[in-house]
Amino acid sequence: MNIIFDWEQRKLGEVTLEMYNGQTPSRNNSKFWNDNIFWLTSGELNHGTIKNTIEKISKLGQKDKNLRLVKKGTFVIAITGLEAAGIRGNCAILGIDTTLNQSVMAIYPDPKKVTNEFLFNWYEKVGQHYGIIYTQGTKQQSYNSNILNILPISITPSLKEQRQINQILKKVNDFIDLQHQRLSKLDEIKKSLLQQMFI
Repeated sequence: MNIIFDWEQRKLGEVTLEMYNGQTPSRNNSKFWNDNIFWLTSGELNHGTIKNTIEKISKLGQKDKNLRLVKKGTFVIAITGLEAAGIRGNCAILGIDTTLNQSVMAIYPDPKKVTNEFLFNWYEKVGQHYGIIYTQGTKQQSYNSNILNILPISITPSLKEQRQINQILKKVNDFIDLQHQRLSKLDEIKKSLLQQMFI
């Protein structure tokens, strides 16, 4: 496969159409919680695909904060609490339709300029670094839409090339996941053998 990437230096705001973050329904009203609408927090962003959320809200909870249902396939990042290494750089692609809390930003790309998957792979590379140098705040480091709009991004303007990059990186990630699964199984076998040896 011959791939020639003609890269451009842009700002994130130049290749996206919209950014959106959610809110938290009131915890004082039990009718807002424990129903069937997914509600995503920044700590749940897994550098992969989101397939579930820890908490769920009700239609009333969604209405309480006028929360948008963000569609499956959307790219999302953590925008608050970025002083913590475990949160800084967190991102994911949604595998479900979900609402968001205030610490998660959905980024909607211009489909003529960049794909969701390309944004995900780009942020996987720069997220930790950008979370240190571009955030604001004293105790809690955060992004807002104004900061996100000026983040530097290198892209190839060819959507075909972007998709080729995404495919290559997906194959690598799938291989890494497979090796992790194999290592986990070997670790379980080792633990089982050790238990039998020392009974």
